Amino acid sequence: MSRHPKVVPWRSEGEISLLRDWFYSNDCRERALSRVKAYQTRGPVPQSIETTANLVSAVLNDNERNDSYSVRLGYSMAIVRFVNGMLDPYQKSREAISMYTLAKFANLPSFFVELRHVATHEGLPSLELLREGTRRAIDWLWDNFWSLNSHDTAAAEMESAEYNIRRETVKELMRQWRRMRRSDPTKEVKPGDGSTDGQQYWKLVKEIQNALQKDEIAFMDTLYTMNVLIPTGKDGSVKKSALDPSIRLFDPLLDALNNDGFVDRLARYGLDMVDAQPGPFDWTPKEYREEQEEEQETSNKDYYSSIVHWIKHFITPRNKRGSKPWLDDADSLIEHCLESPRPWNVEILQHYVDKVPSANNRVKTLVQDMANQINFESTNSNKRKVEEIEAEVNSFSKRLRKEQDQTINDTPNEADDWSVCQNWSPRPIGVL
Repeated sequence: MSRHPKVVPWRSEGEISLLRDWFYSNDCRERALSRVKAYQTRGPVPQSIETTANLVSAVLNDNERNDSYSVRLGYSMAIVRFVNGMLDPYQKSREAISMYTLAKFANLPSFFVELRHVATHEGLPSLELLREGTRRAIDWLWDNFWSLNSHDTAAAEMESAEYNIRRETVKELMRQWRRMRRSDPTKEVKPGDGSTDGQQYWKLVKEIQNALQKDEIAFMDTLYTMNVLIPTGKDGSVKKSALDPSIRLFDPLLDALNNDGFVDRLARYGLDMVDAQPGPFDWTPKEYREEQEEEQETSNKDYYSSIVHWIKHFITPRNKRGSKPWLDDADSLIEHCLESPRPWNVEILQHYVDKVPSANNRVKTLVQDMANQINFESTNSNKRKVEEIEAEVNSFSKRLRKEQDQTINDTPNEADDWSVCQNWSPRPIGVL
């Protein structure tokens, strides 16, 4: 939860309720637009309120004083901004998602997406179609925003907008860091360095620390998802060859930020992101697991694999003399991986037992058992070949047939059975 108060343009919940009534009353719409303009001078306005104002303004401009083309242009602009404003918050993927897919997430009828497409890429739609689309858009906003607890909904939109602003701020600071350190990413700058470069270095570090303190979640989210720790190309695919250089670039910064267990929380945040990815249950038979894994995009696999690479880096002992370990409480991370034996967690555990000499022998045995159970490729090198299995099956079949033949041959003939003596008569035992 944010430690900072939320600042909104309105003074009370009643103002939002009054604004709603004005928007949906034909006689008070001008007052509603004036109120929104006043709010905009005080700060950002929630997207739903601004979008409603745009649509209502287009309706009010639809009169005899304005020519048909200007009216159509106003309607089209309002529709385009309505669709963009409602769907942009759902565009959180590193790769572009189609408007139709986003509309499903937002429960927005595809009619609006189609109308936006026509208004953007083709000729302006007819006036009748634009009027109908605007009316339906205003109705949709009533059902999905105004008829709800509009004050809480507006406050949530404000918080979401502020969150995105904080993310963009962090991203810009990371760009500055990259530009500053690109020529020599491993150059050490000691605290108190009075040179021009040293002053610029620690000034930027201070700004980054302030951004971290304002919103740690937004800060960590930016590091993992906005082309910072994990380098990506223009198409959104991970540049795996640039991952180790990225580690060298950001290690000094993370070292400067690593107070009060920040890197512990950064590692756990990344692990939670990987754990949240869609995937098969861990003990699913391998052949079915592979079928499901084929459905996942390679780019996503590379992305999650890169997060795991960073986590493995954090649990690796540091070679530099005098450097404290990245993690203050590595045992907590290892315990989580042991409790959740998913493939990537086992990969982290295997790296841990390989790189940390003090790892408990019991943990090593448990990790090996987990790896065998999940059928990691690294543990499948001793698999028996198909030819060996077929040879054993054939040998068993021959031995079985031989035993069956022997059983048939050992069956006694009736001629060899016991027979009753012809002159025999029953007598008590011992009497001839």
